[in-house]
Amino acid sequence: MPPVTDSKWFQHLMYVGMLVVGVCATYFAAREIILYRAATTRFLPVNARILSHGLEHVPGSKGNPTSTWMPVISYEYAINDQIYHSNNVLPRPLSSHKDWAEGILAKYPIDTIQTAYYNPVRPNESYLHTTKLSAVNYGALVIGILFLLLGASGMIQLLWKTFRT
Repeated sequence: MPPVTDSKWFQHLMYVGMLVVGVCATYFAAREIILYRAATTRFLPVNARILSHGLEHVPGSKGNPTSTWMPVISYEYAINDQIYHSNNVLPRPLSSHKDWAEGILAKYPIDTIQTAYYNPVRPNESYLHTTKLSAVNYGALVIGILFLLLGASGMIQLLWKTFRT
């Protein structure tokens, strides 16, 4: 009796699984990259007054027990004589180790005027601190595309063999 891995059904399931993983990884990584780039390229600078700040503890999960920290900074800014309040520090939510979060807080002392970035279409959307997009996002995109290509090429090979015989 041949091993299960030689079965065409097993191979089909394996390639379909690779396609599903590839589609999901590619979609979520590309979505995060697009949203991040939209926020960092379309938002305009504005002077903002820092009102308060602190750290938010982000507990770990069952799969990843390591807890992280997120900087929380409250600030206000004016657009067309309308005052807006926000506590969005980064273009996209992100947490990391405590030293990283404290380093960001140190750059924004209370009662100082700092540059924030707001959405000209929706002025109530803003963020305070610009960072580069993590290499993890690009890595997930590359891995997703690889899984897509491998799954698609495997399915094409299986279908080619099936229809040739």
